[in-house]
This record gives sequence, structure tokens and C-alpha cells, in this order.
Amino acid sequence: MKCSLIIFFILLLSSVVAADWMTDANNAVMDVDISSTITTLPLKPNAYVDYVQAEATFFPRADSRQTVLTQSVDPVPKRQDNTILFTWYKPPIGILSYTIQSKVRTKAGTYQVKEKVPFPLRDVPDEVKEFMGPTQNIDSDNPRIIRQASEIVSGESDGYVAVYKLAEWVETNVNYDLNTLTEDVSQKASWVLTNKEGVCDELTTLFIAFARSVGFPARFVSGLAFTNYGGLDNWGPHAWAEVYFPGTGWVPFDLTYRQFGDIDLSHVKLKESADSNESSTNYEWRSHNVDLDSSGLEMKVTLSSSNGEKEKGVGVDVSPLIQNVGYGSYNAVKVQVKNLDDYYSITSLYLSRVKEMTSLDEAKHIVLGPNEEKTVYYIVKVDENLDPAYVYTVPLTISSSSGEMSSSSFNVEEQFSVFKKQDVQSILGRLMAEEAKPISNNVSLSCTMPRILAGEPFSLPCEVQNLGNVLLDSLIVCLNGESCQTMNLGITQKTSVMLEGLIDSPGPAQVIVSADNEVVSKTHLLFLMVDDLPSMRVQMIDAPKKVKYHDTFDITMILNKTSMVSPKNVTIMMRRGQARYQWTIDQVDKAQPLVLEQKASSLYPGKNVYIVNIAYRDDESRVYTMDEEFSVELTDLTFLQKTVLFVKKFLRL
Repeated sequence: MKCSLIIFFILLLSSVVAADWMTDANNAVMDVDISSTITTLPLKPNAYVDYVQAEATFFPRADSRQTVLTQSVDPVPKRQDNTILFTWYKPPIGILSYTIQSKVRTKAGTYQVKEKVPFPLRDVPDEVKEFMGPTQNIDSDNPRIIRQASEIVSGESDGYVAVYKLAEWVETNVNYDLNTLTEDVSQKASWVLTNKEGVCDELTTLFIAFARSVGFPARFVSGLAFTNYGGLDNWGPHAWAEVYFPGTGWVPFDLTYRQFGDIDLSHVKLKESADSNESSTNYEWRSHNVDLDSSGLEMKVTLSSSNGEKEKGVGVDVSPLIQNVGYGSYNAVKVQVKNLDDYYSITSLYLSRVKEMTSLDEAKHIVLGPNEEKTVYYIVKVDENLDPAYVYTVPLTISSSSGEMSSSSFNVEEQFSVFKKQDVQSILGRLMAEEAKPISNNVSLSCTMPRILAGEPFSLPCEVQNLGNVLLDSLIVCLNGESCQTMNLGITQKTSVMLEGLIDSPGPAQVIVSADNEVVSKTHLLFLMVDDLPSMRVQMIDAPKKVKYHDTFDITMILNKTSMVSPKNVTIMMRRGQARYQWTIDQVDKAQPLVLEQKASSLYPGKNVYIVNIAYRDDESRVYTMDEEFSVELTDLTFLQKTVLFVKKFLRL
């Protein structure tokens, strides 16, 4: 009997790990402190300062997601447009400083694109057109940028999906790399396209250039966000993009954190701009023999509170394609993901990692329309060097980027079928073709599995029904691509077909029943056990070749099945002369030992022949027989012993 082994797993998380409150809470309140110091430096003894101005452009802004609850500014500034202006008149030589202390609330789920936005865009409002043209760093008029972006979204009619494809390309193809060229100075989008590296500024710049080049208004957002990159484990300066969608407004896309269409609660917006090279603070001063030195900005964020629970917008369900596989087999993991909201959603799916299984696929990233449901597949391979003493239960756990999880499992045992990679790919090809033809959902295909014997033709009864409102002409129903029948199936009509097949080898097997025409591609997978005819063998007969008159000896015989199915109603008859010995066994599932004790004095002089007759039946009560023979010689008899045995034989005792 084999032992069961349940495999533990390590959950594969996304590349940016955030505290739970950032993705799970409904809102968060943070204290944001921004400060800077300015030092006036005298160049000569008669130096003086008439005035100094610092125009701050980095401070928390209010929008549909972010509310500035309170804001305290020192010294008292002049607010104008999108800046806070600090002015010091005739200050003494030395240090000047300002602080902006804000309490900010961010909330989840505020960006809801509820309807398809046709692409390319039409009738863009005048107030957002300033974010459509090229700038110094966002050179969206560069021919290579235009060409690359156009290739990425070529043929796409859905604006939200088009923007997702642009973001996906940048996130996949540009390596996050903090080097000397990108650490202090933001590079042009065309430079990023060539070098395929950068930090958040560069990834965002290229994405915005792509979006603008194909007609989307997009702007650069400077702010703060929580990060654990480089062991920081705190808030740090960050940049992301916002894209304008008619009917909704500005929607965030964070290329660095891979948060497309939404951002976590730790993001604090400080500035919106058309380009990535705008300064955080502008300085102006009038003086005599004085220079100015700025320390830059010091920014600190502290979480004050987080409240509520963010509604789960995505439902996931995971299941194996094949429930039972052998060592070294390929399999597929089916994940059904559904958007529970009435607006677009982008989610990432992560498959749990287990030692005994390797996934051929990375994380899956999916864009879902309002209430849309999609199916994705992972191809996995089972380790071929597993311990044959165990039956393995391999766990499957899928987690989404928004926190939803689903679990299932499949079984691995030495006796199960081993599927090649091309076998699994072939099955998935049919299933995905089915999804590509929506009318396939209106076809019901079911079969009743008969008993199948290896090497013998079988008939598979199936039933096909048209559940839709479209006439299905020339519908071809096949078993494993062969034994096909063609039919026309009217609305609500049902018909039965008998498909002929042959499977050569016993054991676990898989057959595909398909129904296809121009508008339908329906697949029905059947996983079955192919029987063989029962067969047995005498695995061993252990008996002495020679014995003496006063010996007592054992005859040991071991029976075992040689078929997958178990022989039933087994009768074993052993004959030696007039002697008869009989055993009955209900069913032989494994090696079955039989032991017969004999006294040599019951034998005849010389060779004694034992004949073994074995009879057994199958599930349909058909009888099978087999015979075995062996002998035991009685030797070294005295005259008296020979006389006794002669009398016994004469009297048939």
C-alpha cells in the first residue's frame, strides 16, 4: 500500500511586496511633511539680501482619489495656480526654511471606466490637449516611438486595452536599473526605447510618449509611494502616469509597481506635469555679493490610520486540466477569472510554486471588461524523479494582485498516464479555439463511457444538442479527429451519434470528442481507464526435488496477476495421483502465496508429478484456464518402506 504525500507550497508573490493595508483597506490617512532649507552664502564682507523667493510645486494635491484634510504651511505663503510661493524680505545672511505639513486621505476604487472607449480617440476636450504633444523629455514625435507604439496597438479597437498593451510592453521590455545615467537626470523617452533601462521616471516617460504618439492625453505625476526596493521599507520619491479616458477622466498607470488602472493607497500625488524634467522648487533672489544654496526637499510620510476593507473586484477559480498524471508528466492548470465590477479591471495572477512541479509560464496579466470572464492556462511539468512509494497530491493555488485566492490539486502516481508537452498543448489549443468562438457555448456535447478493452474496437455513444438560436450546418463530430460524422443541427435539436475507436494499450487514457464547423469549436475531454483481459501466472513454485520417507516438507506456490484488471473467482486445483488439494480466491489483486504441507510417506517411490489447474473469470463471467506441473522424487527407501508403499498403492490408501 502506498503512502499519500501532500506537498506544501511557497506562494509566488508579485515583484513589489506591499503591506496589506495598501491593497486591502478601503482608505488610508497619512501625515505628509515636506520641508527645505535655503542657505544664503556671502561672497564678500558687504553682502546683503533684498529678498528670496521659493516657489514650491511639490505638495499634496486634491483629486477624485486623494483628499487634503488639513495643510499647515510655514512661513505664511502666497498661493497661486499650482504653486506655493514663499518670500523672505531683507532676511539676514544665513539659513531660511519652509515646511508644508499635510494630512492626506487616499481611497480605493475611484477609477471606473464603465464603457468601451473607441480607439483611436475622437473629440478630445480642449483642456487636456496640452498633454498630447511632445515635450523635451517626452519626445512622442520621435519616429521610432511612433512606429513602436503603433505596432503594439495595431488592430486594437478598445482604448482601455490599447493603453494596457502599451504599459505591458514597457513593463516587460524596459529593465528597472538605477545607474549613473538615470539616478540624477531623467532621460528622454527615445533614449529609454534605445537602451531599455531606467527607473520610474524613465519607464513612465516612455509609456507617456507611447500613449501620446497614438492619440491619448497622458501626464507625468510626481509623488511619494511606499517601497521596499533596496531595503528602504518606507516612502520614497516616485513617479507614475495618468491617462485620460473620455467619460471617466484621468486614470493612473504605475509602470514600476505594475499597477495599471489603479494604484495602492500609499501613493501620494504631489504634482502633475506635461514633462518629466520640471523642478520641484524654483528659486529667485535679489542680493549683493550673495550666492544661494538649497538642500533640496526632505519628505516624510507617516501612516496615521487605515480603514475599511476594499471590495474584491475579481473572482478566481483554479482546477487541473488532468486530475491524475504520472511521474514526469505535463499538465495544465485552468484558471477562470471574472470581473465582479461593472467597469474595466486589470489583474495579475500568480501560481503557487511547489518543489515537485515546475511551471513553464510566468505570472499572467489580464485586462477584463465590465463583468467579463476569461480563462487562462498554465502549463506545468511534474518532477520525473519522485519516490514511487508515494501517491503525491500536488496543490494548486492561484492568487491575484488584488488579494483573491483559489486552491485545488491533482494527483501524481507512477501508474498514471504520462502526457507529453505537445499533448497538453494540443488540448489547450482546442479549448482556446472554443473560447474564440462564443457560439460554442451554445452546443452541448456529452458521452456515455462504455467499458473499453485494450486492442478491441469500442463504440462511444454521444449526444449533441443545439442550445442556441443559430442553425448549425455541417457540424462535424469526431473521436480523436477520426471516426467523424457530419450533421445539421437545428435550434433546440438534439441528436445521438455512435463514434468508433480503438485504444491499443491498457491503463489510463484520454480521448477527445470534438464538434466543429465555421462558427463552433466544441471539445469534450474524457479521461478513462482502459481495461485488459485478466491474466495470471505462477510466479514461483518452491518444492524440494528429492525427499526421504520420514521427511515432512512444504510446497509453496505464489500466484500473481499479469493484467491490470484483477482475475476473479479463482480456483486452484493441485493433483498428485489420486490426491486432490483445492483453494479458492475471490480476486487476485497482488501476489498471493499458497502453502501445502506434505509428508513424504504419502508419496510413491520415485518421481511424483503434481499437476496444477487454475481457473478464473472476468467481469463478464468468461472463464480462463492455465496449467502448471512440477515433481518431487521419493528416494533412499529401505526394503520395508518399499513394501509399505506398495501395499498402500495396491489398496489405494
